[in-house]
Amino acid sequence: MTANTARAQLCEEEPEAPTFATRRSLVPQVPPLGMPATPEVMAALAVACSSAQRETAPLLRGDHLLAIMVRAYGELPALVALPATVGTDLAVLRRKLRPPRTVTRLERTISDVVRQQADAVSRADFEEDARFRKRERELRDQLAKALSTWHGTWERSA
Repeated sequence: MTANTARAQLCEEEPEAPTFATRRSLVPQVPPLGMPATPEVMAALAVACSSAQRETAPLLRGDHLLAIMVRAYGELPALVALPATVGTDLAVLRRKLRPPRTVTRLERTISDVVRQQADAVSRADFEEDARFRKRERELRDQLAKALSTWHGTWERSA
């Protein structure tokens, strides 16, 4: 028996190839909380995600979501009305939701380091890749502290 005849026999006897799940099919059809979301909420999440991406933020932060919810002329007028009914000054809230420069600079720097790290990997420069990974960890720690400090200012001024 030759390799070609063995291959031919296997192909004849082999059942149809199984279909593997695609990345898209693995996404749950029902959101994580077990209930479908309204189109307005899904639109707000999409806008918040694109806002985070424009900032090159490595995380979708709570301030992205809040900013979309209380944005002037937003898609969710009922949500904008809720804080106003309890006496929240929306103009002040919108200003507080703008991250400080320290946070945005760190996020941009992390994005640059990640890009440089990918470039180092593509060049097979693993020593430089290790340096970039270490630098990214340090920057992410600094970002966590900066976010914590910023969120702490919210509590003190509340």
